Amino acid sequence: MHIKQYDWLASEVIRVFEVLGFDQVYIESKRNDLVGKDRLEILRWRNNLDTQCKAALCERIDIPVENFNITIETLKRL
Repeated sequence: MHIKQYDWLASEVIRVFEVLGFDQVYIESKRNDLVGKDRLEILRWRNNLDTQCKAALCERIDIPVENFNITIETLKRL
């Protein structure tokens, strides 16, 4: 039986939710949304995050928010 894994970026998103104090029901819901998604799917999904979560994620992975937003815009056009 194949066990679905979390991409590294999905794990970072979940950690951001934990650090920002989101409740466990919400975190578990998002964890279920992200399981088995590849990095591209997670990047597209990440576009739905609010400004605070986007900024916290970018800080956590040490990428300027502007650069991450450019990446998302590029992916949306592909």
